[in-house]
Order: sequence, then structure tokens, then C-alpha cells
Amino acid sequence: MPMETLAWFAATPEGEQLGRMAAQTVRVELTPLPFWFAPLEPLRWLITPVSTSPHAKVTGMTFAALSLLAGFIALWRYRSARWRALSGAVAITLNTMLTLSGMYLAMGWLTTVVPFGTRWVVPEDAPFLLANFHTHTQASNGFLTPEQAVLWHQRKGYRIFDVTASNTVQGGVRAKAFASRHRLPITVIVGEEFRGATHLVLLNIHQDISPRHFDLPAAVREAKRQGGVVIAAHAWTGRHDCADLIAQGVDGFEL
Repeated sequence: MPMETLAWFAATPEGEQLGRMAAQTVRVELTPLPFWFAPLEPLRWLITPVSTSPHAKVTGMTFAALSLLAGFIALWRYRSARWRALSGAVAITLNTMLTLSGMYLAMGWLTTVVPFGTRWVVPEDAPFLLANFHTHTQASNGFLTPEQAVLWHQRKGYRIFDVTASNTVQGGVRAKAFASRHRLPITVIVGEEFRGATHLVLLNIHQDISPRHFDLPAAVREAKRQGGVVIAAHAWTGRHDCADLIAQGVDGFEL
């Protein structure tokens, strides 16, 4: 299906019919978590609230706060020589930071390679493909690296996905290069999430469109100049109403 038809198709009667067909024909496979993964569940509890924060920098700030807390506790508890207590607090702080960071990376790797959870199986003769047009990675505020996101989507049954890092296409560029290099059977679309006054998902662009250099109307024009499609991301959270966004040239809305 041509890119320019994606934005409006889902709202048409044909799109509704296709959605019903998908609901009736797509099979869901559920693979339970391996038994040996159970001891790692507390790590997932720790990582999940951190990794779903609005920005990637919040992850670092959270880990740093936990590490400093561990250091302060050590400094308060060990009231020996001042320099010895201080050096012990610094060592505990650094070790806590490294441990938390290592757990974060390890959980990302395990999420990619351990086959558990839901997988969607689309019939070979189905007139549609499973796609995800709004994906975050560690390039902005996601949990997986762009390369891990490619493998995760492929394992889940997706045939198309768009990496939409915040205000940059670099995550999509990395993911697309990885899929091409390994000849994986998944189509990666390069895009970004423009995080201005109203957030936009910009599909099929090749250069960054940052709110530092573009306001919303200019961002829409620049995305279309690059051959992209503009979708209002969770538009109900933005500062522009639907009529204004349509007037600015937005192609569709996330629902």
C-alpha cells in the first residue's frame, strides 16, 4: 500500500472491514516465561518503571539517585575514620550504579533473545501485514537498542515497524542498517517523534526535524518535503485541536 494512503485508510469503511478481518484471522500464540526466569522477576519490577519514563535521561537520573542513596547510607552507617567512610561510600555508590546499569542492559538482552510472551501469526494469504508505526528505543526513551527492537518485532510477528525516536531519525537509521546488513525479513521505516507543542509521528523521513529549528507547521511541511507522512501522536495531549492540525496538513491521528 502506498505510504500516502496509510494515514486515512483505517478510517474508511474498507479499513474497518479489514480491521474486522484481521481480528478474525490473526492467531495469537502465548509462550509462558521459562521457569528459570522467575528469580529475575524482581529485576523486571525495578527496570519497568524506570525504562518507561518519559525521557531516557530519567533512567540515568533514577539510577544515580538510587546509587547516591546507597552511598549516603554507607556514609551514615560506617562512622569510622572520615576518609575511610567517604571512600567506602564512593565505592558503594559506583558499584550500585554499575550494577543497576548492568541489570538494565541484561534485561534488554534477555527480552530480545528469550522467546516468551505474545506472538501474532498472520496467515500467508492475508491481505494485510502486522505493523507498528510508533516505536521508541534507547535512541530516545525506550528500553531496547534499535538493533534489539528489530529482533523483538521480528520475533513477535511484525513485518513492518517504524523507529520513532524523539526529535531524531538516528534510531531508525541504525535499525534499518541492522536489518539490511543481516537480511532480516522485516521492513524498517525510518522516522521520528516530533516532540513540539503537539507531538507528531513522522514516517518515512531521512533527516532530523527538531522543535529547536521547526515549529509545528514548518515541521509538517519539512516532513512532506522529505516524502514523509505526518500522524498526530496521542493528539489529545497536545496544544492543537484536531481542526487546527488538519488545517496544518496532518495526514491522520493516533487513536
